[in-house]
Amino acid sequence: LILVLFIGTPINNAKCWFIIPYIGSFQPSEFMKIFLIITLSRMIGDFNAERRSNDMMEEFKLYLDDKIGGCFAYYDVDDILGINCFTYGTDESHGIIFPNNDNIAYISGMATLEKARGMGIGTQLFEYVMNYFKEKEVYDYVYLRTNLYGSMSSGIAKKHGFITLQKDNQIYTQAVQFERIDPTVSDTDLRKFMVKKMNDNVSYSDIKFK
Repeated sequence: LILVLFIGTPINNAKCWFIIPYIGSFQPSEFMKIFLIITLSRMIGDFNAERRSNDMMEEFKLYLDDKIGGCFAYYDVDDILGINCFTYGTDESHGIIFPNNDNIAYISGMATLEKARGMGIGTQLFEYVMNYFKEKEVYDYVYLRTNLYGSMSSGIAKKHGFITLQKDNQIYTQAVQFERIDPTVSDTDLRKFMVKKMNDNVSYSDIKFK
């Protein structure tokens, strides 16, 4: 990726390509997609091993298309210690209706490896993602779904101005089922939703429920 800055061939005013005679051109950044797939797959596997459940597959998905979403990772040498993934738009299964679905960002998953917890990595990633949304200047709301009780992400979100969604003066929750490996752990989790409005032209009262 660094080498292309010095010997890459400019195409459309961007020096992102290598030209190989008789073969064609390619972007070195394409190899990063393969690296991310392998690395994040390993991380999901590590989380599953720690928690002995399959719920991480629901929380973490790899989004490489800018039209769908993305993932930010916290690196330490050759290891990923934390990730924060997001998608654009509202997940229809959540039962939440925003005024303009095109201007919504959903933080679909965030976590830190057990060995790196307590180091502020989750908070740093959250701040980075929120700054990313703010710089885009296109989002009306950012929201996330988290455990009703004992959620570390809930505390981080609250510090960043997120509020808990309520319906009829009660916390709006959703029951989520997972196939557990450990039979002593319930197959059903209760999740709550937290949201933050990103500009002064919208209101929390504009958010409706199905």
